Amino acid sequence: MKMKTKTLIASACTLLFTVPAMAGASLDTLLGGGSLFSNNGKLVFSDFEFTPIINAPAASDIEILTLDNGLLFNSPISTDANSGSIDFDISYKVAGVKVQLNSVKMQTTGSSTGGGQAGVFTAIENLGNLTNTFSGTSTTYILMGSRNFAPQDYIYVRDEIFATPNNGTAGITDFSQTFDTAAVPTPTAALAGFALLGVVGMRRRHGA
Repeated sequence: MKMKTKTLIASACTLLFTVPAMAGASLDTLLGGGSLFSNNGKLVFSDFEFTPIINAPAASDIEILTLDNGLLFNSPISTDANSGSIDFDISYKVAGVKVQLNSVKMQTTGSSTGGGQAGVFTAIENLGNLTNTFSGTSTTYILMGSRNFAPQDYIYVRDEIFATPNNGTAGITDFSQTFDTAAVPTPTAALAGFALLGVVGMRRRHGA
């Protein structure tokens, strides 16, 4: 399945979230066992890891805010030809609370000029990838993308956040990841389905 991504040109101060961020923590307080719940209580985020690669910000400078059904990562980074590249990874686990996950959506605010590139590359373990990349424009963009997958009780997400200025500038203001969920199928519903199939089979045999 090919990822469908659409790009929306917008002001840097424009927010497309319908539910405001309400709570959260700096990344350093979540390393080593911390967890967060989504505002709707249906998702728990845990197993946070941070891997600085090149000129990465400190984990204490990365703020993670909870949304109704996801997380907002707020750690503005920017660089130019004199400062060099920025690169770091954040990974975490998302588990449903009496629900299953079936898609992820990502929204990223950033910009680049003069051949610079910035973006977020997301790997959903064993389920696919999702990328928002800014390249070669002086306008601030909000990029949006989504990825669907078969229902899962939990997933692991790894984000690589990068900014490479080349001969210009590049930066990321923030990015969010939200998750769609569905109710966990109940044993009663499954048995009812099998019973219905049995009735249909009997009717076909009698009607033959």
